[in-house]
Amino acid sequence: MKNALSDEVDERKVNANLYVIENGHGSFELAEKFASFGDDRDLLKFATESIKKIDPIGKIPLGFTLGFVATYPDVLLWWNSLPDEKQDSVLNDFDENDFLDENQKIKLRYLKIIVETYKKDIGKQLECSPN
Repeated sequence: MKNALSDEVDERKVNANLYVIENGHGSFELAEKFASFGDDRDLLKFATESIKKIDPIGKIPLGFTLGFVATYPDVLLWWNSLPDEKQDSVLNDFDENDFLDENQKIKLRYLKIIVETYKKDIGKQLECSPN
C-alpha cells in the first residue's frame, strides 16, 4: 500500500509502530506490557528496530506527525543525528513562513524532501517497506 509520500509501505509495520507510540508512549517495553493480552501482542512483532530506539520525549522534533514517525522511524533517527547546518542544507529552499501547516506540522512537500534525501544519502530500503 502507498502512503501520502508515495512510498510502498507495509501497513502491519506502520500499525505496530503507531501502537508503540500511542500505547507504549514511545517505549517498546511498555507497549509489550500493555499488549500482553490479545491480538496486539501479535501486531508488535512487526514493529521496526528504529521505533524501538526512539524516545518520544525530546526525540520527536516539533512539527513531525505521529503518522510520519510510525512510517519513517529510520528517517527520523537519521534526521535527529544530523547537525543543524546539514538539516538546513537539506531544506535549503524552505520558506519559514510556509514550512508548517495550520496544525503546526511540517508540510508534505518538505517531508518528501527529507525522505528523498535520506533515501539518497543512506541508499537502503526504508524499514517500513514491504519485504
